[in-house]
Order: sequence, then C-alpha cells, then structure tokens
Amino acid sequence: MKKFFPILLSCLITTGMIVLAGNFYVNASTPPSKHKQDAEEQAWAKVEEMEAESLEQFLKAFPNGEHAGEAKLYLSLHTKMAAIRAKKAKPAFVIPFEKLGQRWEGWKQRRPEKSAVGVYCNGSTIGIFAALGCMTISMDWSSMPITPTGDGSVLALKTYGLPFSYINGIVFQSAGGADSVLYFGVVHGVGLVHLHGKGKVIMPDGKEYQLQ
Repeated sequence: MKKFFPILLSCLITTGMIVLAGNFYVNASTPPSKHKQDAEEQAWAKVEEMEAESLEQFLKAFPNGEHAGEAKLYLSLHTKMAAIRAKKAKPAFVIPFEKLGQRWEGWKQRRPEKSAVGVYCNGSTIGIFAALGCMTISMDWSSMPITPTGDGSVLALKTYGLPFSYINGIVFQSAGGADSVLYFGVVHGVGLVHLHGKGKVIMPDGKEYQLQ
C-alpha cells in the first residue's frame, strides 16, 4: 500500500477530490476492527500471565478478544490454587511433595521462585514450550526441565497421548492431540495439584488416576 499511495494521491489532485477521497483512503486502510486488534495485541503483550490481577484487567478490557480464552484458562488456574490454598476447595487430584522424592528437593534449591514451565514429550524428544508466558528454564543432572517450586508455580505437560516419566518414576499422560495439555499447580502445604486438562497419572506403585 505504501507504493500505491503516491499514485492514488496524484490522480485525486487532478480531479479535485483530494480531501474527500483522501479521508476515505485512510479510513479504508485502517478499519476500526484493525485498531481494536492492534490494541488487544499490545495489551496482551503487557500481561503478566502468572498474576491473576493482570489477567483480570486484560479480560475487563477485552472480554471477547482473540486472547480471551487463553486469559480465562490461565486465570482459572490461579483461582483454583487460591481456593485450595485458602481451604475453600479441595483438589480433585494431588501428588504430595514427599512423593516427588529427592529430585524435587534439589529442584527447590535450583528454582525456588514462582514461575511456570511447559514440558512436552513426543516419544523420542523432550522439549519445552511457552507456558503462561514463561520461557526461562533450567535442566537438572539428567537434562530434565526443572519445575519451578515457588508457591503458585505451574507445570504444563503435553505428551501427545504417550506415557512420560517425569519425576521420581511418576508417569504423566495427557490426552492425545497437540492441543491437549495437563496443568498442575504448586500449592505449598498441599502438593502438586491437578488444575486442568484430561489424561492420567500413574504412580510408582502402578496405581492409575484418571484426570478430567
């Protein structure tokens, strides 16, 4: 469009329509929906996805925006952890911290802050993906991505329907599909709590728990 503008302007000058047609051109090139989309993208870039208040402010401004679904999901994770922490709700499934073993104790020293990590495993490959806006990672001695251990931290797991032994022999398995993610929250005094996503967990004793 930048190359087209001088040609359009030259033609309009010769017909005496520069003001009216010029205004039409500007409005047509920047429709209201585009302004709204740009405003939402700028607002979303500033959101702190690990903070409930930041997500709430975004949803007040863009309740039906392109990122509204994502914001509502992340907010629900924080809300559920807050309710469990305040003993206003009981977790549907929780892994006590002592079941996570010595590796978890080491992770507490390495990543004591509140943050998030997304871990995927598609069989032969283990990697990370952005979870709640967080991309900072650390690996332990076995090259396993470390889960941040601060209260309110989030672990997101995507296994494409395959069993994945992540910590202390505990196997996580998200439902099949690239969009299926299991979300767990670190709630001090409670454990690693399942917050969202379908799949299952298999404990070291072989007992299976279905997650809904």
